[in-house]
Amino acid sequence: MKKEKRATIIEETIPAPTAPTTIIEKAKTIAEIVSGLIEEKKLYHTIQGRKYVRCEGWTTMGALFDLYPTITELKKEKNGKEVTYTATCEIRRRDGQALTRAISSCSNMERGKRNMMEFQIASMAQTRAVSKAFRLALSWVMTLAGYEPTPAEEMKSGGLVCESTNKSR
Repeated sequence: MKKEKRATIIEETIPAPTAPTTIIEKAKTIAEIVSGLIEEKKLYHTIQGRKYVRCEGWTTMGALFDLYPTITELKKEKNGKEVTYTATCEIRRRDGQALTRAISSCSNMERGKRNMMEFQIASMAQTRAVSKAFRLALSWVMTLAGYEPTPAEEMKSGGLVCESTNKSR
């Protein structure tokens, strides 16, 4: 095969890298849009004067990057009266290719969770996994938007996860 033909095949199969300035400009634009939505809809909790974005804010940002969460596994463990759910979430591109993965748990023995029904514990494990997976991929953009990079679902205030003065919706 001639050099010219080989070079053409390589260029067609390996995408050219995006210029860093293009990436940053896109991220700034998305950060600005997301910041407006997060503020308008109060998709954050204020903890010790700092804003931590809730899962809905993370998924909104992900959608603007054409990224979507998929729960790939949900495991239940029971030990006496304690029930723990562990969820695995993958962030995927539209074509189904996985970008990142996170695992999170929730137990009915956590402070503030003792009177919750089992489906609520399972749901919180999934919510935490989704937020964490998006954090792994997009925390740098959330920081550009003016928010803390840690998802609200991971924060504790006064011993309770996500205690806040914000009321959503």
